Amino acid sequence: MAEVIGYHVKEIDFHTLWWYTDIAVAVLTDEHNRERSGGVFHLRTAAGTELYNKLFRDVLEEKEEKYHRIAAEKTARLAQHTGHILSWESRNEALEQYQGGVRAPNGLIGSFSGFTAEEDEVIVLWAFNKMGWMSDEEVLEAVSISSNTRYRDLFPLFNKVAKTAD
Repeated sequence: MAEVIGYHVKEIDFHTLWWYTDIAVAVLTDEHNRERSGGVFHLRTAAGTELYNKLFRDVLEEKEEKYHRIAAEKTARLAQHTGHILSWESRNEALEQYQGGVRAPNGLIGSFSGFTAEEDEVIVLWAFNKMGWMSDEEVLEAVSISSNTRYRDLFPLFNKVAKTAD
């Protein structure tokens, strides 16, 4: 059983992770007037063990493999760059290495691929925050690294929708 700093993988509530991610994806789908309507969430341990690779909402068939590949690449790259919190820190768009991956203090690394790079990053930051894997202060530290301006707009919107969905 893979261990993630102090607890076992079986203790991860994947259903709740799915619920928070789905809320964020639904909000962004509406914001993009359905031009972008889903993506892939990828989760692994810092040691590289894949834990979760989930397609969310409606993704064009021709984009599905690309989103899986890019989401997995973000988490693998973060696993290699042990001092980085965000995939933003090692991004190289010419090599299809994008923003959107996040390392939590508990050793989990998550990424999303399907929306803009900043939005992908915010989806993971918000899900990690709601799961209790990143504090508000840790989220603020992360967005200060990437200068992610979408955070200010999207966190309150995601929280509002989550409250009404409860």
